Amino acid sequence: MNHFAFASTGKASKLLVLSELTIVYLGFLIVCLFFYTNQYEQLLNQPQLLLEILLLPLTIVLLMLSLGLYNPRLRCGGDGVGRRLIIICSLVLLLAFSLSSIDALSLSFTMAASSVLLSLFMLMGFRYFVSRQFDALFRRKVLVIGAGKRAEIILQRMRRESDKKGFNLIGFIPMVGDAEIDMGDLKLQNINLEQPSALTELVKTQRIDEIVVACDERRGHLPLQALFACKLYGVEVMDVLTFIERETGQIAVNQLYPSWLVYSNGFVRADSIRNIASNLVNLTLAVIILAFLWPLLLFVMAAIYMEDKGPIFYRQTRVGYGGKPFQILKFRSMRVDAQANGAQWAAKNDSRATRIGQFMRKYHIDELPQIFNIVKGEMSFIGPRPEQPEFVERLCTQLPYYSERHNVKPGLAGWAQLKYPYGASDKDALEKLKYDLYYVKHRNIWFDLAIFVQTIEVVCFAQGSR
Repeated sequence: MNHFAFASTGKASKLLVLSELTIVYLGFLIVCLFFYTNQYEQLLNQPQLLLEILLLPLTIVLLMLSLGLYNPRLRCGGDGVGRRLIIICSLVLLLAFSLSSIDALSLSFTMAASSVLLSLFMLMGFRYFVSRQFDALFRRKVLVIGAGKRAEIILQRMRRESDKKGFNLIGFIPMVGDAEIDMGDLKLQNINLEQPSALTELVKTQRIDEIVVACDERRGHLPLQALFACKLYGVEVMDVLTFIERETGQIAVNQLYPSWLVYSNGFVRADSIRNIASNLVNLTLAVIILAFLWPLLLFVMAAIYMEDKGPIFYRQTRVGYGGKPFQILKFRSMRVDAQANGAQWAAKNDSRATRIGQFMRKYHIDELPQIFNIVKGEMSFIGPRPEQPEFVERLCTQLPYYSERHNVKPGLAGWAQLKYPYGASDKDALEKLKYDLYYVKHRNIWFDLAIFVQTIEVVCFAQGSR
């Protein structure tokens, strides 16, 4: 069922989106032609109807994106896909029902429902066919130069098949200076890189798309002439850190060397115009969300007070932009004496949480008051989650580059929250730092928008909560 759940690979993600958008439009077109048989001129003379036919398919694809159906590492079977499709159908049909009740708009609910159901049925048929027939076609063939500790990172980070949806690993070529690591059948023993033609012949016979340089000792051992010949042949050559970054969406902090940070793209300081635009967008979104959610906020405030008559809000010092502390605002989800023994990580099924607090934490409702932190300019909607000063002080001494996450404003949602479960230890903090640094390096308005849309999946399915 995993093939049925997701047919995309890293090489085909954009093609999949465009193909499925075309299929959805085709589904809407078929239904419209059926309802307007022999009345095509009437169809073309209704601009409101054509506008709805243009917007509803886009809404379907955006919902598929937000619920993870374009995530190359989606780990769910047919049941998970089914739940997501039910949500998509419900939301689009609710939108269609709302539009059909407006006299100025022309798309009837019957037409909308028929179009949505036919389109989703065609989408699943398309995914099933592509995943069965063309799965291997879109996978990149990857060859690794090196078979030591640095090359072992690839095996450690990509143990599951879902981690390797975008490529096939052809093998590892051992190099002089590599540590003795058991690579199993993937270690290619009979390749003599001292002969430049040996590597190019292997590339041609195996139809290699990419070469990853992951040898433990580069100086005097790297086959530069052979690699250059492969590059001229059209093969992409990259460092193992760049490969890990691209495939996992994180930066391998514990394997970094300073020159990689200096020479790699990204980590560019935002200019004043971008900062002003970002602050304006965050403020506008915060005001709009508050205008829609104020009844929910009042209901939650009443529920918190009625449970134990304690304070409704909880304020806590966190470390923000530039390492400066600020007071984060949350709905109180734990007992009043929860921090009596000092700062500590939240645990799964934490006994300190109240009954209403457990529900709020499950669906991240306790985080909603942080919208006021966004209004004040202390936070953004997207960015690394802020931590307590006690944790930051310790982690800065234990984890290299931890302070770099403070070069951007902390966020209500973040890349690490999408990619990694709730952190409750220093080890988890290291894993989340890898994603936070990736965000700091690659952040832009489109990346922020993608995180914002995908966060909907986290909230809907109560993921990453404690």
